[in-house]
Amino acid sequence: MDWDTKFATIVDETESTLMRIRESIEFGRSLKLPDSINEAKSKTITTSYGNKNIDLFRDFENDRRSASRQDIPALISLMQDRIDTQNKTIDHLSKNLLKLEEDRDTQQRQMRNFREELSIVRERLSERGVDLQTEHKFEQWKRELASQIQMLQGRMSLMSHSTNDSPLSSSIHRDFIDLKRHVNDELRSLRNEIDTLKARLSACEVHVGDAFTDKRFADRSLDRLERKVENGNMPKICTDDMERCKDKPRVHFALDSDEEETRF
Repeated sequence: MDWDTKFATIVDETESTLMRIRESIEFGRSLKLPDSINEAKSKTITTSYGNKNIDLFRDFENDRRSASRQDIPALISLMQDRIDTQNKTIDHLSKNLLKLEEDRDTQQRQMRNFREELSIVRERLSERGVDLQTEHKFEQWKRELASQIQMLQGRMSLMSHSTNDSPLSSSIHRDFIDLKRHVNDELRSLRNEIDTLKARLSACEVHVGDAFTDKRFADRSLDRLERKVENGNMPKICTDDMERCKDKPRVHFALDSDEEETRF
């Protein structure tokens, strides 16, 4: 049962209560004595003091009207208590609905921000290439996150259709709180991993730039040495050093503690 249906049910119950009270009041006002009693009212009692019209049922009518008037405040009080209870129920349900909507919006914003950050990291990794193990780890995170999102949406749907504060709804609410805490922990962990990957990418860029700079410097030095040798201005020992320099392995650097290397 959704919120509109529950609110309509409460309004219908209130109107039904008012109708019953109104009918009870009208019935008390329109109540008439039986014909036999009316006939008896018109009879004359003969006494030694003469003929007098005595209303035999005056006390009965007064008692009946007094009882009817005494019932009206009790009915009104009962109706007011029921209306107050229904208003409190409506306020409680409205607050729960607003809280659920706020939690849903917060989760959606967090998921959207995480997807944007993940997309940026994937673009950077696709430019430089990505390790197979890291790619598998990201795919596993993606599947786990999708499963958590689906479970969270199911729990929120159940809570939005809950009609009372039953033990089941309380259990669902506790599970929802635990799930939200778990999702927040996962998001913090993923953000830390993303920050670590960003730092590693920045370090890689610095190492690559330094390696290119060293290579260009070495190439220029070799070119100068070759020109000097060609011009005959280079002693024999320098020529031997240049040959040994050519035979040295090319520049390489370590990306991280896993001993991944990029060679030039």
